[in-house]
Amino acid sequence: MPPFIHATPPAQAVPAKSTTLLFFRRRIAGVTLGIALAAALPAGAQTCESPPTQAHLVQGNFQRVAKEGDFVTARDYAERTWRGLDQLAAQARRCGCAAAQSGFEAAASEMRLTKGTDTRKDLRAVADKAFALFEGAMAEQRKCAGF
Repeated sequence: MPPFIHATPPAQAVPAKSTTLLFFRRRIAGVTLGIALAAALPAGAQTCESPPTQAHLVQGNFQRVAKEGDFVTARDYAERTWRGLDQLAAQARRCGCAAAQSGFEAAASEMRLTKGTDTRKDLRAVADKAFALFEGAMAEQRKCAGF
């Protein structure tokens, strides 16, 4: 008997060629379909008319800043808010809505002032100013989207 015994793996361990080929064919078909659907959508439908989930998140963060009792946690929500406002400004830029973009950027720069606040009262005052700018930018965004 030779010192090295050759053992073949069981049939389940080696995938059949047809299963592997079928997997790759499905993968290629899925990618092709995705590219075709993305190319078929008009540019405005991808950003301007999409559901405003980011706007809802920002609005929720504004409410958390106003209601939060802990100062450090409120500042954390303020940071999340200005980052969300930056994303909304980028979305408005992609839509070609300059008025909404400048409104979101103004609200974000106002919220950045919360980094320098020392009291809960100052934080809320800055957030109130930024929220007013946010509401104006949302009105402009709705005009651009045709709502």
